[in-house]
Amino acid sequence: MPETPSYAMVLTMNLIEEILKKYPVNQKKIYVTGLSMGGFATWDIISRFPGKFAAAIPICGGGDVSKANC
Repeated sequence: MPETPSYAMVLTMNLIEEILKKYPVNQKKIYVTGLSMGGFATWDIISRFPGKFAAAIPICGGGDVSKANC
């Protein structure tokens, strides 16, 4: 995985933070999923932001399971 998050990931996390500020979201029920390259991104985002997501569902994507907070 790259040293720094992608621009798309930074935008996604910023969007999530804005939604959390504006709407009554249960922060213990935020999930992430992705297919193919999105599966790789799913592994990447849960590695960079452990504890942020209640669950992750990477589909057809690889990642370093040792970095996942299971």
